[in-house]
Amino acid sequence: MDSVRTSLIVVEIVVGIGAASVGARMLNLAMPGRRTIGTPRWAGTALLALLGLLLIAAAALVVVNNSRGRLVSVEAGVLFTGWVLANLSAGGVRHWLQPVALALGLATVVLGFLLSGHG
Repeated sequence: MDSVRTSLIVVEIVVGIGAASVGARMLNLAMPGRRTIGTPRWAGTALLALLGLLLIAAAALVVVNNSRGRLVSVEAGVLFTGWVLANLSAGGVRHWLQPVALALGLATVVLGFLLSGHG
């Protein structure tokens, strides 16, 4: 396994698990009995859960050498990076992990493009 492929798998798993866990945490923080559909909290939670699953699925495709692994990795990285940029533009940097998340999203895109022999 080459270093680009290994790095891509590790980054996608770490970011995917992080995104999914933040989404789960946001769901637990939702107040019982209150309407959450259509609110920013619901939208953020849905997006985080979808991105978390997408990043983990992309890593799985790369692990098994699926021909779509490279494309799904780049797409997941672009979506995650876009989500982070949208949050930064809406509220600025509120936590030190936001720039780290941005760097990891960009790393996913770059590593996906650098992945050779796939898709």
